[in-house]
Amino acid sequence: MERYPTSIYVPAVRMNLGRLYMNGAGMAQPDADRAAAQFLAVVKSKAAGVVDDALLEFAKSSIESGRFGEAKEAIAKLLAEFPDSEKAAEAARVREGLARGWRTLREIYGN
Repeated sequence: MERYPTSIYVPAVRMNLGRLYMNGAGMAQPDADRAAAQFLAVVKSKAAGVVDDALLEFAKSSIESGRFGEAKEAIAKLLAEFPDSEKAAEAARVREGLARGWRTLREIYGN
């Protein structure tokens, strides 16, 4: 990414890095903050076909980092700008969970 920052592959690499950070793959523990930074970079790049996914993943990483306001904003943006997205139903579930006061992904997806 540093060598070829304008490559068409950078958004996909950032999405994969973000997921690795969220899962803690190859790390002592997950790092939701580092994951959020990767997902936000994809959102800001406006890369076709992945911004909705990046918004959802950014929201999820924000929840895990305790930044619920950012998560709510990302979900609202996803639902407003990509209402027909395959990610819309999941985004609505996350929004509902936050509205119920759930503060972890385990609570949101477990209920």
